[in-house]
This record gives sequence, C-alpha cells and structure tokens, in this order.
Amino acid sequence: MNPLQLINEIRRRRERDDTASALNVCWLALSGDRDQFAEALLGTREDSPIVPWILRVSGLFRDTNEVMNDIAHVLRESRARLSGGVDVIVLSRTELELISTSSPILLPEWFPVTPGRTVTAQVHDLTWGVNVSMADEILELDDLRGILHSLDVALIARWRQCHGADHRRSQAIWDQIRRNSDQDIVSAMDDIQATLSNVQNSSNYRPSTRQNRTLIERLWFLANKTSPDKLPRRANALAVALCAEELLFPSDGQPLQSLLAVLARPGNPISDPGALWCYQLIVTLRNACQMVTAAAHADEYPPYPRALLKTVSLDLRLFLHAATGALYIANGSSGRTP
Repeated sequence: MNPLQLINEIRRRRERDDTASALNVCWLALSGDRDQFAEALLGTREDSPIVPWILRVSGLFRDTNEVMNDIAHVLRESRARLSGGVDVIVLSRTELELISTSSPILLPEWFPVTPGRTVTAQVHDLTWGVNVSMADEILELDDLRGILHSLDVALIARWRQCHGADHRRSQAIWDQIRRNSDQDIVSAMDDIQATLSNVQNSSNYRPSTRQNRTLIERLWFLANKTSPDKLPRRANALAVALCAEELLFPSDGQPLQSLLAVLARPGNPISDPGALWCYQLIVTLRNACQMVTAAAHADEYPPYPRALLKTVSLDLRLFLHAATGALYIANGSSGRTP
C-alpha cells in the first residue's frame, strides 16, 4: 500500500459518513520503513488533516479497557502536528489485536476541534480494509496475463499432441468450441498457434471472447454459454482431448484446486481426476479472464478491499501456473508425437 491509497481511503470514508467524528484513529501495520512512509504521507496529504504517528511504545492498544488512555497518549505525542478535523494514523509493526476498539474520550482543551468535549473515538484497522481499484498493482496483472499466455501455448501444444496420436479424442470438445469460420481441427490449431506466436509481450496478453481465436478464448466462451449442470460434461470432453489421465499431480495425487472453482463446484461430484482438473481449469481461467477484463474497465466498478483482490489474484495465478507446469511436463514426457 502506498500513502496516496491510504489518503484516498480515509477521504472516501469521511465523504460517505455524515457523522464523521472530529477525531478518527486509524491503524496500519507495515513491514517496511515506517519513518519513510510517514514522511511520504505528510508530503502527499495536501490539505487533509492526516497525522502519522509511529508506534514505538510497547503495551499500547493491547487492552480494550485502556483504549481511551492509549488514544490520549497518541494525541499528546502528536500535538504539534494536529490541525482541523483530525485523522491520526498509527503506524505499527504488528496487526491490531483488539476486537472492540471504540471508546469515549475527552478531547483536551488544546485540541483544534471541539476542545473539551467527549467524543466516541474508534480505532479503524486499515491494514486489511483499504479499498482499491480493480486495476491496482496489488493484483499483479502483468503476471496474470503472462501466465494466461503461457497456459494458452501449453494447452494448444497438448491438444495437438494428443490429437496427433488419436484424432477421435478431439471430437467431443471440438463440437463445443468450433467456430463457423474454422475449416477443420488442424487448420484451427495452426491458426491458434500463429495467433499466440504473434504476441510480442505476454504481459499485455488479454484474451477476448469476441473473436475466439485461441483455445483459452474458446474455453472462456464455452464456460459463459454453458449452464452449470452441463459444464462437467464439457470438462470431461476437454479431459479426453488433453489426455488428462497422463498429467502428473503432486505426490498426494491431488491436483491443486482454485478456491473460486471449489466455490463453483457442481451439484454432482466429479470422480475422475482428469475431468475434475479440467473442470477446475475451465472455471479458473474464466475467472482470470474476467479479472483481466474488469481491470481494463476498472472505472466502471467500485473499489474492493485490497486484501481480497490480492488473495483472489494469487489464488488464480497459483492454480494457472501449476496447470501450465503440468501441461509442459506432460508434453515433454508422454512420448507422443504430433
């Protein structure tokens, strides 16, 4: 998180809260240089009455019954910097452990706003609660796009390899992803590989369902048009086309499963490991493509919690990276020839 993101979050909270207190205390756990962050915060705040305070005293904000005294201590230490309606940012090395952080506090007579009055002060934990854009750097979109491109390359290589050994394995999935302009399977494979080879920078790779040029684009379109109860059947067809029974999984024999795909699990369990993996693949790459597209139109969507976006992006990238690796290993070890 950078200082500007923090400032924007505090401003958004004040704008949407008509009863915002004269005093707000926010908590932010940082692993980096807190002095540097504090200086950057002061240099970025402009006219916002935001005051950073670095927590260097042990024992503060550990006891719910002492929150009032802890806030009073912070105010005394920050007195020289206070002006206007105040947002004090406590920069800590650790996360806030208190469950209840609301407490009445008597503002001192020297306080710049409503001095001598009792207000309810609450410590807002912003470590995990800051909302950011869908295009924020926390999503590591360059990495996600690069992984999608590598996966697309591995998928078409695998499909071509299995098709060359037994063309009958392709028929079921081909019936689902064929475009009207496709002449035949082999020509389609040629076009897909040519399209992927022409990508100059994989970090800019952005699949689209409008043209359905690559295998990922076709599978994404297939996922969009297929009802949830029929998607396992499409996954089974993909498993046959990719010879999924040959894929190598971790030592426990279970492929990595994306949380988003688990949440979208079908009503009837998929018993075949290869079909289950392909179901996970279709659902996960669809979500990844949707995320890349949403990031390109981030101004159309509200901001979301930074921690949530980071976790979702990581979950997608971990699964897709593992899937790409499994395909590359199978491509090199199956002994099949195109």
